[in-house]
Amino acid sequence: MEVLDRVYRSGTPFIAHAAEFHEQPGPGAPVNLEAILAKARHLPLTALYMINFETGLSTVPLAVAAFPDLTELGLFNNNLTALPVALGQLDKLRILYLDGNPIATLKPAIAGLRGLSELGVARTRISAAEAAEIANMLPQCKVLSQ
Repeated sequence: MEVLDRVYRSGTPFIAHAAEFHEQPGPGAPVNLEAILAKARHLPLTALYMINFETGLSTVPLAVAAFPDLTELGLFNNNLTALPVALGQLDKLRILYLDGNPIATLKPAIAGLRGLSELGVARTRISAAEAAEIANMLPQCKVLSQ
């Protein structure tokens, strides 16, 4: 993926693939992301990516809201079914990728993200009708569904 390559080359701190946190990883292996994020709390993160945790990540860690300078949040290929309303506190967030998650609705959680300029929802359960509602609610936001 182009965006991931750009993040990797930029040297931006990010949460890596689940396999990097286990000696003998398996798909969906449990990872204590709250603890990892707590250790990173002092870092001035502007981009955070949690990728391919599959069933090991079914909720967004609330510790994500402790990074007020986040402008990019990538949550690719996990098992997210909802977003916490606390994400609405990330008023600097411009890019949010949720691709590859079984999430079916976003409106309650993203209503406060008025600065969002790009929202990735490919391979989710977001309906075309909700994608259109989000586009109306956040007219400056490009909703990427493919």
